[in-house]
Amino acid sequence: MIRSQSYIESAKLDVCRMLNTAPVLLGLLSASKGLISGDVKLLMNNGDVIDCNMCNRATALPTDFDNVERIVTNAEMVLIVEKESVFESLLSQNAFNTFGMRFILLTGKGYPDCTTRRIVHRLSVECNLPVYILVDADPFGIEIMLIYRHGSQSMNFTSNSLITPTLRWIGLHPSEIDRVSSTAVALTKYDNKKLVDILSRNDLSFATRQELCTLQESQLKAEIESVIDFLSPYYIPTKINRNLYL
Repeated sequence: MIRSQSYIESAKLDVCRMLNTAPVLLGLLSASKGLISGDVKLLMNNGDVIDCNMCNRATALPTDFDNVERIVTNAEMVLIVEKESVFESLLSQNAFNTFGMRFILLTGKGYPDCTTRRIVHRLSVECNLPVYILVDADPFGIEIMLIYRHGSQSMNFTSNSLITPTLRWIGLHPSEIDRVSSTAVALTKYDNKKLVDILSRNDLSFATRQELCTLQESQLKAEIESVIDFLSPYYIPTKINRNLYL
């Protein structure tokens, strides 16, 4: 008898490791937690159409994204935000009309599931769209960015269809905390443990490693919410238009 969900997840990962494949490719599906909004329609294999541009609201991603036969969009870019709260804030700020460009907004509600990572990959490759990401300036936010870019360390056997190596990290960058955030707080021991773990990776770019070292030296972290008031009208458009990404 299965005693907890953790046993199921552990067994699922063991099977995937043995077969060297992702859970979604084996049909081992969980309810998707990712949300999407913006200039995009998902044309399903069964003929259904999921229009994500209806009333500027959040649309849940389909559980099995490989049932999406085709993606139709006139967007110029994709923007991923770490948290659902920031996703909702951007919608309430009418970001689709303030950025000056058509885009698709996504969130994985923290650590992304395979479905969310799969759609990001497909939007990048099939639709040839640049993908930007905004996460907290802390070790866990940076790790989330790296999962979208390089994949999960616990599932490093998964296929390239779940990663987006060209992902552009626009912030928050640890090196800008003292300029843009007035609510920075000290790193915890858990933050520092995670930071050491990330720094031991061999897939970090020079710029990403520099930001991690800045975080380690300053011992300060900041959340996206600390710049929420000027996120939509200034921060994000400026970072994108001036190519201020890593």
